[in-house]
Amino acid sequence: MRPHTSWAALLIGAALMLPPLATASIAGPAPDAPLCQVQASATPSLLPGFYRVEITLRPECPRNAVADVRLESYLGGQYPRRGWFRITRTQPLTRIGVPWYWRGSWRKGDGTPFPFVIPGLEAP
Repeated sequence: MRPHTSWAALLIGAALMLPPLATASIAGPAPDAPLCQVQASATPSLLPGFYRVEITLRPECPRNAVADVRLESYLGGQYPRRGWFRITRTQPLTRIGVPWYWRGSWRKGDGTPFPFVIPGLEAP
């Protein structure tokens, strides 16, 4: 094996490891950011029974507040498949194509999930 080939393999391997490391650091808890409650809304899409869902922080939350949220199916699925989305006032969770039988969930300060119904989701 040529020396430059092994360096190339090493650099490619390192590049493949960067996205998980960067994602883990973004999703980590911020020491000074308080957890806050969320609100959700749904608007119909062109397909019956599928919606555009947006989950945002409630208006009374402090400017530096965050929330951990996810979408869950009553049938057992969830998005993301593992973990939670960390939303802020400037980065809400917006998802297109959410079926009517899904709901939202946010994580309380002690780590317990709190499921909630998304207003506007209706069966076709």
